[in-house]
Amino acid sequence: MQCKKWELWLAKVKYEDDPNTVKIRPVLIVAPQEVLVIAFKMTGTERIQDYKVKDWQGAGLDKETFIRVSLRLALQEHDLSSKIGMLQPNDIVGFQKHLAQSR
Repeated sequence: MQCKKWELWLAKVKYEDDPNTVKIRPVLIVAPQEVLVIAFKMTGTERIQDYKVKDWQGAGLDKETFIRVSLRLALQEHDLSSKIGMLQPNDIVGFQKHLAQSR
């Protein structure tokens, strides 16, 4: 399974408060490496620092979704289950700007 930067995948993500429990949720791939995949958790619940995906339907998502800027994930390739779609160009630019302002 080969993932690429800016793709959206369903992945097994551990709960922050209970690392023994996982949930299948969408993630944004930002740095696919051979050993680890760096991704951002995505959620349907908005928080102040999150980036709202503008073209969520074009990205292959089934509902309004937010990228959790504060939660970068280090996943292994076996944590990824299936590709959802691709972040659209306007959202790639918007997310990059949002990320730069959040630092």
